Amino acid sequence: DFDYDDVNDLGRRINAIGKVLGSSAQAEQYDFVIWISSKPWIEEVDVQSDSWARSALERQGLSDYISETVGRGPQNLLAISSDAHMLAFDDGTNTYYGKSNEATPSFPILQSGPLDRMGDAKGGPFTEGCFATDLQRNHQYSTLSFEFPDPSDEQHESTEEACLTIRAYSVERHKDEIFSKTLCGAIFQPSEKDV
Repeated sequence: DFDYDDVNDLGRRINAIGKVLGSSAQAEQYDFVIWISSKPWIEEVDVQSDSWARSALERQGLSDYISETVGRGPQNLLAISSDAHMLAFDDGTNTYYGKSNEATPSFPILQSGPLDRMGDAKGGPFTEGCFATDLQRNHQYSTLSFEFPDPSDEQHESTEEACLTIRAYSVERHKDEIFSKTLCGAIFQPSEKDV
């Protein structure tokens, strides 16, 4: 069981979030675990930011927690983040902010939005761009669809492992698909961040 220095408020907050995300054993009960974050994750430390960059120690603790539990287990966590006024995707290459070495497996993240706000580019880098029209109203959204193996499929036409497909759209241009990404099985990638 994860216990991040519970002697202070920071440790208590990390433990509370960790309990919500669950342990590796809990994650193994599911094909995918989806974590919704109300603020952007990928960004350099900035105490003026309204993203996770402002809470560097919490982000570091959560990064280590996720990599030490789900990362050593099923590697099936996808984070979806909002409030950056853009669409972007990172395969896990840039999401690790913990204390371990740079090859630590880390989770993919979808930065989704805005439904109806001025476009902006925040944070990064991301492995799949940053999609927004700066200083103009943007109408963008994402969908997730899931495909699961069918044990009764004797013809082997269904997927062999669970897959999720992310599709990101802009409605300015008649619901144009901006990007699509399919992830199957263990979806973590080794981090390339210097820690």
